Amino acid sequence: MKKILLFISVLCFVVTGQAQWKKANKKGHILGVSFTLHDFKTVSDYQSSSLSSIMDKGSWAQTRDMNPGFALSYASGISDNLDVMLRLGLTSLDYPRPGNRIPTATIPHTMIESDVSFLAKLLSDRYLISPYVSLGAGASAWNGFFAAYAPLGLGLQVNLFDDVYLNFQSQFRFPVTGNASSHIFYGIGMSSALGKKE
Repeated sequence: MKKILLFISVLCFVVTGQAQWKKANKKGHILGVSFTLHDFKTVSDYQSSSLSSIMDKGSWAQTRDMNPGFALSYASGISDNLDVMLRLGLTSLDYPRPGNRIPTATIPHTMIESDVSFLAKLLSDRYLISPYVSLGAGASAWNGFFAAYAPLGLGLQVNLFDDVYLNFQSQFRFPVTGNASSHIFYGIGMSSALGKKE
């Protein structure tokens, strides 16, 4: 009987310890800011030639050919290895219109975009570096026109110290509506906890 009680006590201790360990690795409420780049040129070159041609010629768009912007983000952990992120971004650009649906712009306008993404991390937040895959849905408004897109990408989260993260992200934006254009999105940002983890 003593052995059974001892076994149950140890089992309860292990289960409780694991539950607390998992809880400690789940991301809390995180607010971030990031610098962003939108690359329409590389995708346009690919559509008119091929990826191998772009690689051979070294014609992958340079930073100067991209449209810079910034974004605010909010992230929260669903589990140790899955986060959800909401993002609101602003970029000034002359949006490349697909077909003739949108009249040609004479000057750049501000594009406002917002998306929600799920980040599936290879490792939990207790590790220094955690690569992840992101998938989501978003919408943008530019010069009075609205578009929807589906971002799919890769990222790298660096845990600088307790609940302070450096984030590198790259996405391909698939058009969902006719007013959307395919492009590549890059982001580098810093985020920190709004409060203590639950």
